[in-house]
Amino acid sequence: VEAVLHGPDECSSQSARMLGAQLHARPRQVEDFREMDLGLWEGRRESELLEKHPTVYRQWRQDPTAVTPPDGDTLADTELRVLRALRKQLEKSGKNGVAIVLRPVALGIVRCWLADRPLDEMWDVVNEAPEGEWFVVPKDRLKDLAVELKAGA
Repeated sequence: VEAVLHGPDECSSQSARMLGAQLHARPRQVEDFREMDLGLWEGRRESELLEKHPTVYRQWRQDPTAVTPPDGDTLADTELRVLRALRKQLEKSGKNGVAIVLRPVALGIVRCWLADRPLDEMWDVVNEAPEGEWFVVPKDRLKDLAVELKAGA
């Protein structure tokens, strides 16, 4: 592993530094790996969201593609940003591997793509995620992703 890629938040930075020390790899911040902007939901506990917005929050947990947090990003926009950054970083890494530290929504987006699962299963793949896993992404899969991202833009 040549680098540990991470988003700009402090938690990801700290985790990447610790992982980098273990792997003898340098941490590298990737701005577009930042977590989804949850707007007015940002910083609120799940219990508070369930109490104040029970229907919408339950829908967000059941199908995150169907709900946009108030004043927040859409999941589709976040997916486009994160997958574009992923493609770019994997292409730059060449034959050397990279480790990636992501927050929950970004992790769900990447894991859905890697597992060929629909984005509405995002919370399932996040909850199923082990602490770490290894993937080999073939070059043709990155080319397919580039085509998909252009079509979705």
